[in-house]
Amino acid sequence: MARQIIVIIIIVVAVIVVIIVADVVVAEKTSCHKARDEVLGESAPVPPPLGAYVPQCDENGEYKPLQFSASTGYSWCVARDGTEIPGSSTPPGRPPPACEPFTGTCMIHSCYHNF
Repeated sequence: MARQIIVIIIIVVAVIVVIIVADVVVAEKTSCHKARDEVLGESAPVPPPLGAYVPQCDENGEYKPLQFSASTGYSWCVARDGTEIPGSSTPPGRPPPACEPFTGTCMIHSCYHNF
């Protein structure tokens, strides 16, 4: 009888720990993941709405320095917070900018690669 009570207590504690850990993981979403969720919703990988820009996040959940819009074909560099670096946007058919990670600059003059 005492053994069964201990097993039940262990199971209850394990369930509580799982619930707490799940809440912490959800609460720790990065700004990039939050921005993606605004577009895709919580049920990804549902296709995004037509014409929507979906932020690209790295393996740590941070914004990738080079962003791309599949609907417009434009690419651009972003700062660590995901804001576009002025002058870095390139139109479709042009080489993407060579973005340096989070320096607020581009590697080549005027931000164009091979230009």
